Formats: sequence, C-alpha cells, structure tokens
Amino acid sequence: MTTSLLRIAAGFVDATLALALAFLALWVAAPHIPGNDATALALDGRFLGTALLFFALRDVARGASVAKWVMGLRVETPAGTLPSLASRLARVPWALLPFGLVPALERRTPWRVAAYVPTGGGLGVRAVLAMTCLVSTLLWGTTALRPSIGHEDAMQLAQTTLLGDPFLRSTLGEPLRAEIGAVAPRGRGTWRSHEGTFQMRIHGARAMQSMTVQARKVDGAWAVDEVTEIQVSLVDSLPHRVTSR
Repeated sequence: MTTSLLRIAAGFVDATLALALAFLALWVAAPHIPGNDATALALDGRFLGTALLFFALRDVARGASVAKWVMGLRVETPAGTLPSLASRLARVPWALLPFGLVPALERRTPWRVAAYVPTGGGLGVRAVLAMTCLVSTLLWGTTALRPSIGHEDAMQLAQTTLLGDPFLRSTLGEPLRAEIGAVAPRGRGTWRSHEGTFQMRIHGARAMQSMTVQARKVDGAWAVDEVTEIQVSLVDSLPHRVTSR
C-alpha cells in the first residue's frame, strides 16, 4: 500500500516536471518556430506532445525518474536487477498507463517498481536536492509576484507619452490627469523583465478613458507597445460619490 502511494505521488511530480520542461523547451524554441507566440504555448498541441514525451521517457535513462529516485523507488526485473536499455524502452507504453498500480497486472509484465532503502550518501544528496528545490520555489514565487513594471515607471510613461497625445486632449478635455491602476505581476506575462502591463485611467474635463497599457523597455527606457481594452465614459455619466460632512 505504501509503495502504491509513493508511486502515485511520484507520478504527479513527474507529470509536473514534464509540463515544466515542455514549457521551458518550447519557450526557448518559440522564436525559431514560425507562427508561434511564446505566451500562447500552453494551449499549443506541441506543448502537450512534448510534455507527454518527457513523461513517457522518465524512467529510460537510469531506471528511475527524478521523483522515483527521491522517493526510493526504481524499476526492476522480477529478479531484482536493472532492466536493460532495450527493456526500458519497451516499457515506455506501459509506463504511460496506470495499470502498473495493480499488482496482479504488473506481475504479468517483465518489470516491477520496487522500493529500496537509500544509502547515507543518497539520503544526503536527497536532502540537498530538497533544500535546493525549496529555495528555487521561493525565488520563483517571489519573481512571479513581482510587478512587471514599477508604479513610478508606469506613471512617468503615462505623463510623458499618453498625456501628451493631442487626440486624448481634444477627446477628453484638458487638463488631463493619469491614474495608475492594477499592475500585472511578472508571472502572468512572458516573464521578461523588459515587458510590463498595467491598467490606467486618464481623467479629463469632459470624459474619462480607461485602458490596459502594454509597455516595453527599449534601450533602458519604457515605451508604450500597445493599448487595449479602451473604454471612454462621459463625466456626466460617471457615478457621483457622496461624502458625509
């Protein structure tokens, strides 16, 4: 029962690693794939295919995937030895199916997933790996939550670029005032430090315009790349705020 639970846990970890490796591989290769956008790879069939390939080949190299090795599991023959490379390759279709969790079915195959007790050195390596993964996760989470562009940079970009637009001045009415809204975290975009997304409002004498600004850093300075989700509301149609005296 314990081995089955370890195998299920290892399967989830291996699937997560396969998805991460597939995204990383296609993200790096995206500029060289015609017609592909790096931000849309998660919905691409090639992403799922690459992840499935990584997951299928997880036990081929050494008879145990990273997750199996960490949890003290390995693929063996009924005699308790490591299967040959040809045998591990032949096991790939079987490794994609969950039938190996049923002991009666697994005994009919030439492979077993067995638990073993790691050596002292192996436990030390696993402890170091666990700490490395923990630190990496914390760093990844911190980076993912960082704003894609600073509030001051967004305000400066609005004042130097958008507020000087003659069309906005004539449409909204002078004077114009910018208000920076929510700034998208870096993890929601492309993870590139030179790209940022934020929401803003421009208040004028006659109307107010809300928009989503996508910015890009060029030669060390932020510039507007694209403006989307534009909505214009007349001042008379805006709800009035009632304040108590």
